[in-house]
Amino acid sequence: MKKFKKNNSAFITFFRNHKYIAVCLLLIASVALISFGIRYGRYTYNIVKVYYFRTQNFYFGSNKLVYEADPSKPIKTYGISPWDAAADLPITITVNSLDNSLKGTTSEVKYKVVATCDNSKVTCSIKKGSDTYGLNPNVEWTIPYDSTNIENDNDSFVIMVTPKKDLEGNALLNEGEIINVHVEATSTSPYSQTLKGNFKITVGMPGIKYEINDEAGRTYLDSLITNTNGTATYVGLKFNIDKFTFDMSNTVYNGCVTVSNLTNQECAYSVTNDNGYEYVSEIYFKVNTRSSALVRFYKDGDNVNRSFSYTSSDPDPDGPAISYCVLDSDTLTASAINGCTWY
Repeated sequence: MKKFKKNNSAFITFFRNHKYIAVCLLLIASVALISFGIRYGRYTYNIVKVYYFRTQNFYFGSNKLVYEADPSKPIKTYGISPWDAAADLPITITVNSLDNSLKGTTSEVKYKVVATCDNSKVTCSIKKGSDTYGLNPNVEWTIPYDSTNIENDNDSFVIMVTPKKDLEGNALLNEGEIINVHVEATSTSPYSQTLKGNFKITVGMPGIKYEINDEAGRTYLDSLITNTNGTATYVGLKFNIDKFTFDMSNTVYNGCVTVSNLTNQECAYSVTNDNGYEYVSEIYFKVNTRSSALVRFYKDGDNVNRSFSYTSSDPDPDGPAISYCVLDSDTLTASAINGCTWY
C-alpha cells in the first residue's frame, strides 16, 4: 500500500514540475473529447431526426443517393467504367417518398438538387425533362402523391456528363482519366432531409485488353483477357508447346472440344503432336461482357528464369509470348477461328 502511495506521489510530482507538459496533454484530451462529442452528437441528432420523420409519415429516399446518419463515414460511391467519352453520359437518379411498397408520405414532397463535377475536360449539367440546368439550379421539383397507386410517388432527374472536344471532334479526355461527380438532393417540404451520392467515372475504350502477368524465376505465368465490350466476345490463345504447357485445370477448358468436332460449344482447342503425344497449342473461349478470364500456363526449362510480362496497352514490338486473337463472330465456329487475326 505504501508503495502505491509513493508511486502515485511521484506521478503527481512529475506533472507539478512539468506544468507545460501537463497543460499540453490536457488541451489534447479536451480537443479529442470535444471532437468525439460533436461527431457523436451529430450522429445522435440525425438518428433522432429520422425517427421523428417516421412518426410523421415522412419518407425521402432514392435508388442511388443515401442518407448518412453518421457524417464521419464516407458517402457511397458508384463506379462507372469504362466510359468511351464518345457521347454524353447520362446518370439517371430517382427519388421517392416511400418507406416500402405499401407505405409512403401522404403528401407531395418538394426537393432541390445540387451537384459538383471535378474534371475541366467535361461539362456537367442537370436535366429535368426537356430542360437543362447548371449544377446549382435553385429550382424546386416535386415528388407527386398518388393516393390510388403508391408506385407513382417518385420523380427523377439526370446528371449529364458531356465530354469537351477539340476542333476535330475528338474528346479531350485520355484513357484512364477519372471524373468525380457528387450529387445532393434535399427535400424542402414538408421536412428537410439531404440524400447524397458520389459517382466515379473512369475513361476507357470498349474492347479487349490482353496482358500477361509473369515474373522471372516463377514456374508459371497468367494470361488475363478483359472484355469491356457491351456483349460477350470470343478470343483465342496460341502458344509454343516447347516453351509453355497449358494448365488443363483452367476453367476456360471446361466443356471444350477439338476445333474439328465443334458444333455449338463455347470452347474449342487445337493440339500439336510431339513424339507421339498430343499437347494443347491453341484454345478458343468466350469472355462475357464486362468480365475477365484468367488462363494459366507453366513455363518449361530455362524459360522459368525469364519474364514474359506483356500488356496490349503498352505492347512489346516483338508481340506477346502467348499470342491472342479476337474472333469477329458472336458464335464460336471453325470459319471464325480460321479468320482470326493474331497479335
